[in-house]
Amino acid sequence: MNTQYLLGVDIGTSSSKGVIIATDGGIKAVDLIEHGISIPKAGWAEHDAEEVWWGDFCKLLQRLTAKANIDPQEITGIGVSGLCPDLLLVDKNGNCIRPAILYGIDARANKQIDQINSLFGAKYIYDLIGHALSSQSILPKMLWLKENEGENFKKAHKVLTASSYIVYKLTNSFVVDYLTASTAGLVNINTSQWVTELFSEFQLSPELLPRLGYGTEIAGKVTSKTAREMGLKEGIPVIIGTGDVGTEAISAGVFEPGETILVYGSTISYLQCLKKPVTHANLFSGYYALPNSYFIGGATATAGALTKWFRDNFSPLEKAIEKELGRNAYSLLSEEAGKVQNPTGIIVLPYLSGARSPVNDENAKGIIAGLTLAHKRIHLYKALLEGVGYEIRHNFEVMAEAGVEPKKIIAVGGGTKSSVWTQIVSDIIGKDQYCIAQDVGAPLGAAYLAGLGVGIIPNTAYIRDNFVKIGRVVRPSSATGRIYDQYYRIYRSIYEETKNSIRQLAQIVKSNSSL
Repeated sequence: MNTQYLLGVDIGTSSSKGVIIATDGGIKAVDLIEHGISIPKAGWAEHDAEEVWWGDFCKLLQRLTAKANIDPQEITGIGVSGLCPDLLLVDKNGNCIRPAILYGIDARANKQIDQINSLFGAKYIYDLIGHALSSQSILPKMLWLKENEGENFKKAHKVLTASSYIVYKLTNSFVVDYLTASTAGLVNINTSQWVTELFSEFQLSPELLPRLGYGTEIAGKVTSKTAREMGLKEGIPVIIGTGDVGTEAISAGVFEPGETILVYGSTISYLQCLKKPVTHANLFSGYYALPNSYFIGGATATAGALTKWFRDNFSPLEKAIEKELGRNAYSLLSEEAGKVQNPTGIIVLPYLSGARSPVNDENAKGIIAGLTLAHKRIHLYKALLEGVGYEIRHNFEVMAEAGVEPKKIIAVGGGTKSSVWTQIVSDIIGKDQYCIAQDVGAPLGAAYLAGLGVGIIPNTAYIRDNFVKIGRVVRPSSATGRIYDQYYRIYRSIYEETKNSIRQLAQIVKSNSSL
């Protein structure tokens, strides 16, 4: 039997990553392309979909096939995932009308969230979609565009997200998966259909919405035009794909109820697999990437973005060492943080880009509490890692309120390279973390989904048994955990005690446009 190859690509917030795997699951090539994020105004976040999303995909295809030493025509299936949920308007010819508005880190539609809740009632919305509206929700952003960029909105033929845009470019098919649509707050959790009842109230056409399907379903086949332009074989099946947290979960073998993925990326995302729907107003919930499965989960607004902020602004020495000697700046910072034996005594609210679940406050801002003259720069770095750990714990506690707790936490993403950070998180949440050995993540999950969709991979059990490898297990320290328990209670109280002042501060900043 001839070896077959699968292509998986993930479009991320600050980079895109791709992989080619062979029939036996062997990784033939991996590559990554960094890209920027546009912040036209405070609280906004955008990507140029043509340049960033499609541009990265095309470059990755060329670089991956060269690394794997194969002809692009040898690829037999394509899977794509991406940051989600995003809002991209395309016209009837599939051309981008404006830059894509990104997921929950873009908080421009607060007014529209209030407008929708006032009209329908928060309980009605919750009963309909399984969670509250937030900066993650797409409908408020659609209303924002209609009200603020009416001419652009009139040109819109379809609303797409990162993965569905790449799929369209390959196949000319307008489709999106259930997981992405659920996270976007656009699927009725009771009927599996689009929430068109909300659309009609705002004179929005349901025709704007693409076809719904599961991540393993074949969206279409590579068109002759795209095949000629990219050197691919005409007719290669392309699956619908899903959001990045979904493919991260697939890559880690999260298929059974209670199994939970914890993704250390630019943000922290987590998702627990369920066999029946479970909802909570302050979390995300809906349909999983696979048929007959559901999820509940959430996400922070920052994580790796915090460490990048610290590296870029406070770590000239580490950056210089990386440039001159090739030692990774993050690794150097992690090593130094590891020398700080105890919890720092500094409590950081890591809301430097607002707060996503479970707080869901777009006006939230970062706070550093407990700083003294005895603290050094590296104490602050470790405190940032601790702050993310507190936010993860908050999310898991709210998930427990919904009646589900993680039975097994599988950790993936760039942040898991830091044994210091993963140990801090386990100490704070009091749970083991199983860190995946493969340093590929979401694009690997996209390739697995493609394998399932085209029949090269027989089932999910085959993925777990043959492809998923655990690199290390992080066990919590009960002694350190007892100290963190005390700090965590203060962490929770600081937000409640300061949120009104912080909201006033946000309004002052906004009115003066100082940031």
